[in-house]
Amino acid sequence: IWQADSGKELHSFQVVSKGWTYHAVFKPGVGRIAVGAHDGLLEMWDVPAGKKRTDFSGHNRAVNTLQFNRQGNRLLSAAIDKTARLWNADSGALIRAFGGPQFDSAAFSPDEKIMISGNDNGRAIIWEISSGKQLMVIKHSSGDRVRSAAFSPDGKKVVTAGEDGVAKIWEVRF
Repeated sequence: IWQADSGKELHSFQVVSKGWTYHAVFKPGVGRIAVGAHDGLLEMWDVPAGKKRTDFSGHNRAVNTLQFNRQGNRLLSAAIDKTARLWNADSGALIRAFGGPQFDSAAFSPDEKIMISGNDNGRAIIWEISSGKQLMVIKHSSGDRVRSAAFSPDGKKVVTAGEDGVAKIWEVRF
């Protein structure tokens, strides 16, 4: 932890991975962060204590994106091992795995019943979380990776951004 105005280090902890740390995100309402790394490592850290609290076992390649739901009890991860995963954020237990092409991003819908993934095949996929069913496939480009995909606050639109240098807004209906 660093003090922004002075640049002084206040507290640190070491994530041990066989590569880079790709993504870190704060858990809502608690002084914890989830960290994803190049080798598939996914951990929850207690920031004030500087201690690892939870291991999430399942990914075996780079974890590209992490997102907590609003309550902080669910964690969504997306990885290049061709899975996105929904976890119990407190216990580390796997709730559901979504399989497909390489996942570059994943995000909850506003009602948290649906998620969207950005994939390496130029597509974004909208999934029903409870069943794991694909509800819609959006063709962003003819093959460039979709690096980011997210829902609008009302859940009626999604935005995709890809390696083709373009961001697109899509109306979605289920």
